[in-house]
Amino acid sequence: MRNLIVAAAALATACSATATVKRQSPIANLQTHRVVAVRVDAEGAGRSWTRELEAAVVQKVGGKCKFDSVLPAEQLGGTAPDLVVDLNIQRVFRGGDGLIQNPNKVIMDVLIVLSDGAGDELLGSAWIRGESPSVQVSGKIPERQAVGVVADSVAKLLDLSGCALARVEPEPEPEPQPQPDPPGVDPETIAQAEAANDEGKKLFKAAKIDAAVGKFREAIALVPDPRFHFNLCFSLEALKRYDEALAACDATLKAEPDERLRKKTTDRIQGIQNKKAANE
Repeated sequence: MRNLIVAAAALATACSATATVKRQSPIANLQTHRVVAVRVDAEGAGRSWTRELEAAVVQKVGGKCKFDSVLPAEQLGGTAPDLVVDLNIQRVFRGGDGLIQNPNKVIMDVLIVLSDGAGDELLGSAWIRGESPSVQVSGKIPERQAVGVVADSVAKLLDLSGCALARVEPEPEPEPQPQPDPPGVDPETIAQAEAANDEGKKLFKAAKIDAAVGKFREAIALVPDPRFHFNLCFSLEALKRYDEALAACDATLKAEPDERLRKKTTDRIQGIQNKKAANE
């Protein structure tokens, strides 16, 4: 009897799609967010599944969370989102990644990046691997099953950050104070630094994180803005280069950030220290 139970459990597992989440950077509390934009991009074969993943994420997140609206970015029109969910399908392939190749097995690797809709600040990221069942399920397309479990994982990640809890009103933002240009830095150099920082964020969302690190370092070399140091910290953490990430976050604090960025930075430092301790 015991052998039959074990065999039944193994069969059930083989017939179920699964997902794993790795290298997650915890995401800020989402209870204050109202409007969410979803964008999906892809490399190579993944381009065939961007629309399906976008639709699945919109449906799953809309069903799980208490946002006012969750829509594909192009459908928002003139509405400014509070939160942008970027997903980049890096790989979709059949056969699995084990020694024994299984033509029925599909693996889909996706990077999710959350950013603030107003200031495009990086808020959180994670790698999600969706896998179709090892056994072909009649009438089911393995790639579509992988899409489904990735979308489920996205909704669960947002749920862990409070999207399904009762909504709360955001604390009033302090009146923005005009920031003087760094002494001795000309406007053209500042513009170049901002452009490098913006390019770094685009590269990160495209899962080209090493290249993003280079752009953030380029921005810092031009202007040591605390935002650029934070983005460097965020990227190095995603690459599991924890000592370098901690140094970049320390540099963020030394560059005298505003209170909001200071809190984000101290939270990141704690998270990185926890990851580092878990890997030692």
